[in-house]
Amino acid sequence: MALLVYSLVSTLLLKRQLKNARSTEENIFEANNLETPFLLGIIKPKIYLPAGLDDAERSYILLHEQTHIHRKDHIIKAFAFLTLSVHWFNPLAWIAFRLMTADMELSCDEKVLKEMDGDIRKPYAATLLSLAAGRHILSGNPLAFGEGDVKQRIRNVLNYREPAFWLTLTAVIAAVAVGIGLLANPEGTNIIEVEEDPDAPVKYIQIEITQPGSRELTGRVITDKDGYKAGDTVSVVISESVTYDVESLVKGAI
Repeated sequence: MALLVYSLVSTLLLKRQLKNARSTEENIFEANNLETPFLLGIIKPKIYLPAGLDDAERSYILLHEQTHIHRKDHIIKAFAFLTLSVHWFNPLAWIAFRLMTADMELSCDEKVLKEMDGDIRKPYAATLLSLAAGRHILSGNPLAFGEGDVKQRIRNVLNYREPAFWLTLTAVIAAVAVGIGLLANPEGTNIIEVEEDPDAPVKYIQIEITQPGSRELTGRVITDKDGYKAGDTVSVVISESVTYDVESLVKGAI
């Protein structure tokens, strides 16, 4: 609950800071008090841009944020944060959430490098650096995309090489093989059904208590077991008066 409340409050505060943002297109807004572009929202996500971006910077950033929307990253991240809120005590959940968010940013950066004409690694890295130098206002909002590990993103952009086809194919085959292995039951773990021997001795007979609270419990046998026939009357004497609310007694335990 604390994490969910934190997320709600930080989102409301962020929207308050952006109340003067002006709409330039359908879901694109510009703000003078904004230095870092980001994406915010789940049902109708909005892209917020700093005012004064040149055409090249604007095209890079818009493609990056629109890729998030196209891939439904804003929805996936919301569900991931909900899962994190439930498993707040698990450090692996925090690590997974952080790595997932970083992978989303790196993947969208790579999409920009693939889609834009020419080698834009240096100008795109310069754009990321200049935008990161501004004042951050997301305040750790867990549902917004934008501010992140800029150093890692710039390094990834500058070192980016489009993977060879054989490498992609190998990764896909490996992922499919691991998935099949995880879905299959390993040898020796199959459930074995054992038929119950009706003549084998049993520990329990089921009786219906007719005098609860008495020192001598009297009941009727419900099922045929070990010589007891359904309908027979069974009496058990105990050392003290106890009220029972169960439907069965352990034979010989009292």
